[in-house]
Amino acid sequence: FGEGYSITGTMRVWGWALVLLAVGAAGGRNDAQCDSHCPVYPTEQAMRRFREIVESSYSGQEEAVTVIRKALQENMLSYGEAKTSEARGKMSPLLLHFTGPTGVGKTLLTALIKDALFISDCGVKKVHLDIGYRLTDNTERIQKIDNMKKAVVHQLERCPRSLVIFDDFQWAPVEMILALKEAFDESYQTMTWRDKTVRTTEAIFIFCSDLESEQRHLSVDMTMKQAQKKVAELAGFQWNMVDQASAFGKLFVSAGLIPFVPLSASELTKVIDMEVRKLGPRVDRYLSFHADNSSVTHDWIGEVRWNNKLLAPAILRLLGEDLHEYNARAVRNLIERQLLGHSTEISKCLLRLSSRTRMRGWIWGGYVTLLDDIKITDVDPAQSFTVDIDGKPCINKGQLVLTTRQGHRASEEL
Repeated sequence: FGEGYSITGTMRVWGWALVLLAVGAAGGRNDAQCDSHCPVYPTEQAMRRFREIVESSYSGQEEAVTVIRKALQENMLSYGEAKTSEARGKMSPLLLHFTGPTGVGKTLLTALIKDALFISDCGVKKVHLDIGYRLTDNTERIQKIDNMKKAVVHQLERCPRSLVIFDDFQWAPVEMILALKEAFDESYQTMTWRDKTVRTTEAIFIFCSDLESEQRHLSVDMTMKQAQKKVAELAGFQWNMVDQASAFGKLFVSAGLIPFVPLSASELTKVIDMEVRKLGPRVDRYLSFHADNSSVTHDWIGEVRWNNKLLAPAILRLLGEDLHEYNARAVRNLIERQLLGHSTEISKCLLRLSSRTRMRGWIWGGYVTLLDDIKITDVDPAQSFTVDIDGKPCINKGQLVLTTRQGHRASEEL
């Protein structure tokens, strides 16, 4: 819904219903729809989307991103050139193994690859591992692995061109490694579950792992070559049962291994900038649903403003040791909890405090134009942001301050 529209009430409800139906048809995962519909973007469009999405939504790992982009492009070109099922059966599955500490962008980049290449979630299967795969008894562990094979085989039977993601793969037991070798062995390139066998040649497999445990071996100033050498040592130790002369071993423990190093201060500053920018769309979304007596649409022409040169260093200082442990995840958690999580309260402040003009529509009550910016001016030692609207405090030190146009004031704890 564009700015300035005065569509409200019943028409607003019907409009959003149509939007939700369209979103469900395009991106929602419904197994019945997925049975015959696993669409991917054409190669050129997919790679353009990947470049644009990474540029706007990702920070750091430039060398890793370059390696991944080349591998994806080669795979996409091969897939595009293989016009028949027989030709695609002669392809080789793509294996990418992202490894590095928590919060350096492994899972996020995997999600961006999904969004860039696949039109819907139908072509995506994610398998999340945890420490339970190591600690359970043999019977339960074998059952977990059987469930994994069932899920992947079902996915590839339905969508041969799929993205299969294994998250937290450092917890994979020996039995799972052995179960996956068949998928990449040049003599097979298949996966079998009970009486079903599917080929893996068209699939993209991404493994995400943190091999460092309690000790940090990767540093922000490492080159790609230095980081690759170190993670290859860690992977060889972690999975010493893998035959590194096999096709799977070469891919998984060496050739397909892509290190993700900790982010620098400038890269974390970009993360802060990208996260704070999410506040504007959240306010817009709140205003799109808010109406006075179902007759007034709010048109906000201001923006969210902040000085990242002042705000980012303050946030990084506050996070301290958490940055060493959790990298960008610490940044995202703080901003989500202390700023974005209060987007509703900030939106209410905007409605109450912003200078405004009001116009009437031809049928409905018209719309109110909100004129002022939302200014994020500071973050204090308690990790609370100060937010001002029209020169008046909205959020300060964990407290929501509401000031009416008549000057009455009320506050409530967030």
